[in-house]
Amino acid sequence: MNYMKKSVFYVFVTACLVSLVSCMSVKEVPLEKTPAQIIQMGQNAASASSYKYAVYCFNTAIDRYGDDANVYAEAKYEIAHVYLKQKKYEKAYDILQELLMIYDYYPTALPPAYKKLANIGMSKIPEKKLKEIEHKKAEESKEEKTEIIIQETEQNAAQNDFYDDDSYDESEEDEDSDGYEIEE
Repeated sequence: MNYMKKSVFYVFVTACLVSLVSCMSVKEVPLEKTPAQIIQMGQNAASASSYKYAVYCFNTAIDRYGDDANVYAEAKYEIAHVYLKQKKYEKAYDILQELLMIYDYYPTALPPAYKKLANIGMSKIPEKKLKEIEHKKAEESKEEKTEIIIQETEQNAAQNDFYDDDSYDESEEDEDSDGYEIEE
């Protein structure tokens, strides 16, 4: 019986320690850090396989300095690079695709080096996985378009129901907001 109590105690202590470690917050990035310093912190964290903190640093750079196209592009690329290291290909794909779309619509908005890096990043996604992701995105796009069509159809039907309503009086259209008739 004593052995059972010890086992339960050890399981309980282990569970408490695991929950404490998992609840630890990510180290803050000091406010006085420049964008280059924050990105370097993220790169250092990624090199040390501290991916969560690396992404946190890059997102912090975007949050603080994202209105600078250079910072935005570099931080986004670095996040995608972290996801590639982790083999989180769909997340990397989404970010790299975003960068490439920006280049398609605003060719001079971002530094040209990141277009090349984004293309290199895309080439690091295994071909089979890339096809799966592209197929999934195409299906999602179809579903979104279908949803938009359904919503528009429902809105049009609701409008038609309003105008078909017997209580609707067309003569109300000929009056302005004060109740006076509008002369044509």
